[in-house]
Amino acid sequence: MFVFRWLDKLGLSAQYGLARVFRQTFFAANYALISSNIEPNPDFYLTVLFKRLVQGPVLTVLKQPDLIRVYANCANTVLYPSGAIVIYFLNLRNSSVNMTFPQFANLTTDIYLLTPGDSNGLRSSYVKLNGKILVMTGLELPSLLPRTVDGAIPLEPYSFGFLVVPNANVSVCLKGLNTTLNKRL
Repeated sequence: MFVFRWLDKLGLSAQYGLARVFRQTFFAANYALISSNIEPNPDFYLTVLFKRLVQGPVLTVLKQPDLIRVYANCANTVLYPSGAIVIYFLNLRNSSVNMTFPQFANLTTDIYLLTPGDSNGLRSSYVKLNGKILVMTGLELPSLLPRTVDGAIPLEPYSFGFLVVPNANVSVCLKGLNTTLNKRL
């Protein structure tokens, strides 16, 4: 799954202030968005979710746990209220971990947890969203709905995805300022 590298590149690009990131290949090669069977690879679904959820200023993440990459932005106000944040992550550990955000402890979080879609693990051509395999039907995208979580957020081994805190009320996201927020996540 090239998806780990792709999500990391999207996060780093946002941190460095790049407004656009272009993918080298859409079709063909070992890391294309679309397979040779014209079916979406895991990277495709990651890209769709990133585009739907992430918007606006980059938030600085000050604490990075070992083998977990974490990035944050304001959430897209088409889907979420102004002030919401989206945290995207890579769990590179071979074990589960619980993520907590003390400053948002009493708030509900929407989780979009992506994991390998079959027994091929990290070599899978499929991906699961919150335990359900994503498969397109004709030209229809599958439902890409979150699961709501209160409290600690369980991350499976070798998982990646997005956490949205709809009622975070982060000031830079409320005002839409194009600045960086130093907030501990």
